[in-house]
Amino acid sequence: MEQFDLEKFYQVIKDQDTVFKKFNENVNDKLNTILLIGDTGSGKSFVFNWVCGAKFKFEDNVLKLTESQDNKFSAQSNAMQSVTYIPNFNKIDDHLIIDFPGFKDTKGKYSQLSIKLMFDEIVTKTNVKIAVVIPQSTTKLEERGTHIQELIKSAFTSKNTKFDSIGLIINSFQDDPENQTYDEKIVIKKFQEQLSLKAEQDKENAHIYQALSKQIIIIEDIYELNLSTALSDDTKNSVISKLKAISAVSYKPDYQDENQVVGSYITQELRKSITSYQRLLQKKKEDAKLNGLQQCLDNLKSEIKKMKDISKDDCNGQSEWIKNLLSKLEQSKDKKESSEKFLSIFQYFFKYKESISGYLNFELSKKQLKKSIKQYIIELEEEQKRQKEKKEEEEKKQAEINAKHDREQQNLQLKIEEQNNKFEHNLELKKLKQSEQAEQIKILNKSLDEKTNADEKIQQSKNQELQSIKDEKEKVEKAWSEMNKEQKEKEMKKKDIRSKLHEAELEQKMLIKKKEEYLETCKKSWFNPSDYGTQVKDFKDKIQAQEDIIEKSKSELIYDN
Repeated sequence: MEQFDLEKFYQVIKDQDTVFKKFNENVNDKLNTILLIGDTGSGKSFVFNWVCGAKFKFEDNVLKLTESQDNKFSAQSNAMQSVTYIPNFNKIDDHLIIDFPGFKDTKGKYSQLSIKLMFDEIVTKTNVKIAVVIPQSTTKLEERGTHIQELIKSAFTSKNTKFDSIGLIINSFQDDPENQTYDEKIVIKKFQEQLSLKAEQDKENAHIYQALSKQIIIIEDIYELNLSTALSDDTKNSVISKLKAISAVSYKPDYQDENQVVGSYITQELRKSITSYQRLLQKKKEDAKLNGLQQCLDNLKSEIKKMKDISKDDCNGQSEWIKNLLSKLEQSKDKKESSEKFLSIFQYFFKYKESISGYLNFELSKKQLKKSIKQYIIELEEEQKRQKEKKEEEEKKQAEINAKHDREQQNLQLKIEEQNNKFEHNLELKKLKQSEQAEQIKILNKSLDEKTNADEKIQQSKNQELQSIKDEKEKVEKAWSEMNKEQKEKEMKKKDIRSKLHEAELEQKMLIKKKEEYLETCKKSWFNPSDYGTQVKDFKDKIQAQEDIIEKSKSELIYDN
C-alpha cells in the first residue's frame, strides 16, 4: 500500500480551496465552460491565449506573446514539461474558457490528484464542453487516435459519463501535400474517416471516437509568413464559434481511490480515535459504578441518540460528531493540528463516500461503538438495580434493628416503672414506720409528764428509771435525725441519676432522629456520599454510648431501691 503523506495531501485540499474561490467568482447559474485539455507540449496554452485575445510575434524563430498583463494569459513552453499547474480562466461572451493542466503531469501523484479533483469540481458545477488539443502536422492520425481516447478516459474516469460531441483541435497542422489547394473540409473529412474506422475497430470506445468526429477544429502551423492570416480575428472568431457549438458533457464524478490511500487514511485515523473514545467510555463506566452512575447512564443514552439522529449522508453532522469525539480525548498540540487537517480531508472527500472504503469502515466502526455503548448501558442498569436492591436490603435490616431496639426500650421502661412502684411502696412503708416511732415518742413524753407530776417521793424513787427513759429518748431522736439525713442524701442521688437518665434518653432520641434523617436523605440521592459508612458507624457509636448511660442509670436506680 502506498505511503500516505498528510502534509502533501492536505496541501492538495488547500490548493483546491484557492482555485475554487477564484473559479466561483466567475461561475453563476450553471455557466457554459469550455475546457481545453491535452498533453504537455500539445499547444493547449497557445490555443487558450490566442482565443482569449493574446498577440504573438516571432523572436529567434520562436512564437512568443507580445503582451501579458494581470495573469490574463497562460505561460507557454516549447519544451516537453508542463508549465500549467493551476488553471487559467477567461470569459468569452457567455462562456468561461479554461486552460486546464495536463492529466499526465510529471510533478507527482499529489499534483495529479489535485488536477483530477479540480476537473471533477468544474465539470460538476458548470455545463462543460470538452476540447482536446493535439499537435498533428498531417492528416494521418495513426496511433494518435488511440492516444486521444486514452486521454479522454483518463479525464472522465466515472462510468456515469455521456458524450454527444467532443472538440478535437488539430494544432500545428501543415498543408496536405496530396491536396495542392488547402481545403479545410476535405482535411476534416479525412480525420472523421479515420475516427470512424477506429470506432469500428474498438467497439468499447466507439462512443468517444464518434463524439470526437463531430467537431474538428484545424489550426494551421504558424510561421512568420502566415502569422497575420493564420491568427487573424476572423480565424479566431471561427474557432471560438466552433468551440461554443460543442455539446455539453453529462458527467457525474466518482473519485477512484487508487491503492486505497484516502480510504486507508480515514479508516486508520477514525479507528484510532473511536478506539480511544471507547476506552475512555469504558473507564467512565467503571468509575460510575462507584459514583455518578445515573449521570453516566444519561450521558451514554444521549450519545446513542446523537449517533442515531445523524444521517450517514449529512457531512456537517458527521464532521461535528467526529469533532466532538476528538475534543473529549487528550491530544497534544501536534495531534490537534493533525486532527484539524484530517477533518478537512474527511469533509472534502465526503461527496465521494460511496467509492471510498474509509467512509464505509467509519459507519461500521460507529455501529460497533454504538453496540459497545448499549452494552455499557445494560451493565450500568444492572449495577443500578443491584445497588437499589442492596440499599433496600440494608434499609430493611436497619428497620428490623430499630424495631428490636424499640421493643427492648419498651421492656426496659416497664422494668423501670415496676422498680419505681416498688420504691414508692417501700418509701411509704418507711414513712409509716417513722410515724409510728413519732407516736411512741409522744406516748413516752406523756408518760414522762405523768410521772413528773407524781409526788416527789415517787419521783425520787424513779430517778434512775427517768434517766433511763431520757437516754432512750436521745437515742431515738438521734436515730431519727440520722435516718432523715440518709434519706435526703439518697433522694438527691436518685434525682441526679434520674436527670442523667432523662438527658441520655433525650440525646439518644435526637441521635436516632438525625440518623433516620441522614438515611432518608441518602435514599433520595442517586448515590451515597463517599463518607456514608463512616457517618452511619458514628451514629451507631453515639447511640450506643447513650444506651450505656441509660442502662447504667437504670441499674443504679434499681440497686438503690
